[in-house]
Amino acid sequence: MAGNISFVNGQGGLGRPLAGEDHISGLLYYTGTLPSGYTSSDRIKKFFSVSDAESAGITNTYSDATAAVAKWVISSYGATGDTITIKVTEPNGVVNLGTYTTVAGDSSIALLGASIATFINAGTVIHGYSATFSTATLLLTMPKKLGIYPNSGTPLAITIVG
Repeated sequence: MAGNISFVNGQGGLGRPLAGEDHISGLLYYTGTLPSGYTSSDRIKKFFSVSDAESAGITNTYSDATAAVAKWVISSYGATGDTITIKVTEPNGVVNLGTYTTVAGDSSIALLGASIATFINAGTVIHGYSATFSTATLLLTMPKKLGIYPNSGTPLAITIVG
């Protein structure tokens, strides 16, 4: 049996795409807050590159997001040498923010809370978390990239030894 077989390379996968229509994709999302490149009268955009999307405010910087905040009420300042390990569960594992060892200067809840906040903030460039302290409450601000994940369950784990 003799015959000719021809292979024709195309870009459309299965079947033959319509001319100029083999590259269309779309993005649809519902939100009350539009990205910075959109307005209520300008909701439809055409993008031909990643830089076009970034110019319209669609980026991975999460600049329009609201960071989740965990709250830890400190009820005792303990003793010099106590250790406080702070870990946060994220979707891809556990992030260890470190272990703080109390010093003689941590002689009140206010001083201990300020020391822990400073300790966490010293590692912000590494782990992305930041902290503030007021009265007896430590507020741990999560990275914006986590979205609503920290709002489910109990992602913050604090272990005190001493």
